[in-house]
Amino acid sequence: NGSLDLQALFNINSSIHTHYPQNFLIIISIITSTWKQNSELIKPADKDRVNAGYFHLKPITLAQGECLLAARLSPLHSLAKPQPKSPIFPLSTEILAEKFPRGKTLPRNILELGRKEYNQYKSKLLDEPGNVQKSTSETKLETFKLIWQDKYQKNQKKINKITDIAAPELIRMLQEVLNAVRFKDVKTKLLSGKYASHSLSYKQQNNEEIIGVIWTEDPNMNSFYNTMNACQKVADKRLCQSLYLVRAAEVGNAKNMSNKIYRKIFKGRLKNCHIQPNLESVYFLATYHSLVNAALANELTIEGKIISLKELEEIICESQILNNCSLLQDLSVVDPVDNQEQQSDSDLDEVKDFVVNLIKTQCFMERKNIIENTLNKFINIEQSKIYKIIEELEGEQKIKNITPTSKLERQLVCFIPSY
Repeated sequence: NGSLDLQALFNINSSIHTHYPQNFLIIISIITSTWKQNSELIKPADKDRVNAGYFHLKPITLAQGECLLAARLSPLHSLAKPQPKSPIFPLSTEILAEKFPRGKTLPRNILELGRKEYNQYKSKLLDEPGNVQKSTSETKLETFKLIWQDKYQKNQKKINKITDIAAPELIRMLQEVLNAVRFKDVKTKLLSGKYASHSLSYKQQNNEEIIGVIWTEDPNMNSFYNTMNACQKVADKRLCQSLYLVRAAEVGNAKNMSNKIYRKIFKGRLKNCHIQPNLESVYFLATYHSLVNAALANELTIEGKIISLKELEEIICESQILNNCSLLQDLSVVDPVDNQEQQSDSDLDEVKDFVVNLIKTQCFMERKNIIENTLNKFINIEQSKIYKIIEELEGEQKIKNITPTSKLERQLVCFIPSY
């Protein structure tokens, strides 16, 4: 239903409580607003397992943050020879002040910064300069793919047909994607007049050829006629070298004047083309659009870091997620994916990647929750195939079953960091 699945987290808490009833302190840290929005969805029996109480953490000063870090680092410092000069080494007061210029922040943010700085320092000791960047980049990409899949699934539930989104909005979404994949001179309003917002133009990456795109889904033939007239003017003025019409709706019959102009422009010229988009392509555009909006509002975070629009564009290119969008393939914006014999294998690879990324970001998960999360993301996959994927990952030593004697669905699975 689009809500956060906190129940999965509390399932793990209950499972650990059952298997290891003594000498185990579990601290669950949740943002206050998130708890208020989702606490009612958690089963009362699992809530009762939180028997030590609830504590509301307030922002702390940087001096208090240093004390918190010093307490966490003290056991490690006691083993070091020589002893570090600063109780918060490898962090420093300067790093904290630079990261939190207001002088206050939440304890969670202090600890997150400490974790990152400590891991970076460990990697430097291994004399592997590229290891920090590689590790951070890989983790960021895995987390991003989970965010993408979540947004994509929400759009699948929300958008039932292409016309649920107005043509000008679809053009704007396409413009955002073109900007992300570094096409030059992306401009809207190639057409003139009423339907200008239904169009855009851009330059090819490898040459100066101008490509024009018109997207209209209005079933009214009068509107289609006016759009075709505007396209004719673009063709006559040679404002672009190639012109694409994106339209899933009908284009009329041979008796319609609009259809005659359509056939003249898009059937009689080699470089012009009519593309019939599918709903999946709209899901891709809408998903990226929602991430763009989140980035512009400073609401997109990956690994505890706010992601800017520029960083989002870099991540989406690196992930190559958009390469699976058929509309972008038809527009030659991305390289086409081989959809023949490798299609079913690639589908299972996608599921396998999801399972690995899911366990890696959560560290520990019950097998039952892995199955549920995967079925929610991939509606058409059989449950038996998910079991097989989990077994393959165990055989490849990417994950480990740490409670093999428990019932199958209650078994705890952890990620193996060496992978």
